[in-house]
Amino acid sequence: MAFFSIASDRLDLAALAVLGILCEADHHPYEIARLLRDRHQDEPPGHTSRSLYHAVEKLVAGGLIAAVETIRDGRRPERTVYQVTEDGREEFHHTLFDILVNPGLGSRLFMSGVSRLGHLSEEEAVLALGMRLAALEGAIAQAKASSRVLMERTRLPRLFLLEGEYRLAQMEAEASWVGSAIESIRSGELDVSPEWLGLMAAESDGIEARTSTPLALLQHDRIDIPETVRPGTARTSSVEPDPKTEDAPERSGRRRHP
Repeated sequence: MAFFSIASDRLDLAALAVLGILCEADHHPYEIARLLRDRHQDEPPGHTSRSLYHAVEKLVAGGLIAAVETIRDGRRPERTVYQVTEDGREEFHHTLFDILVNPGLGSRLFMSGVSRLGHLSEEEAVLALGMRLAALEGAIAQAKASSRVLMERTRLPRLFLLEGEYRLAQMEAEASWVGSAIESIRSGELDVSPEWLGLMAAESDGIEARTSTPLALLQHDRIDIPETVRPGTARTSSVEPDPKTEDAPERSGRRRHP
């Protein structure tokens, strides 16, 4: 049974956000919250600290992520680092693709999916958005035909047809945006690459990129990274010093989880 049910309005977007971040690299919940905030992906519905920690617990119970080590920086509390499992990576990929393809799921899910478009390859992103565009164009044609029939048969004043007009305008605007996004990806103006996203996550953490490609290459617009590259496990704390404990003797360490 799938962890995420996109047919439900209760799809856990916080869990989807956590899983997406962990598909880039291993993190502890504090880092996940910071990355979402830095990327402006922490908007409601509630990526609060409580919802994120609850999402982590659910993902662990579902076997989609697993604890890999516990780290300690000075006198700060220990923090558990999590890693996505193969089941988790596959579940995230399928859920993201389905969200992008299906316009019937509504704008709330689509916006969440669009913000994670970089987890797909260029070919997958163009395919998903192209399928959405085709579905939108079909729905637009059907809505226009239904509107013409309704006006011819009922002669209703326009006042009673405004809801349909508004929905049609929404679909046309979305179709226009999706089409332009596809063209931007194809032209290279919009860089969609899981490898590039992983490098940016590593740079944001202030750590070496978990690939064989140095961060210095990020000065170029695009870089080629072998498909066999996978994230490693080297980590350096990204937490700023606490003024209250800055002068205290440093105690740091880590424990690997079995």
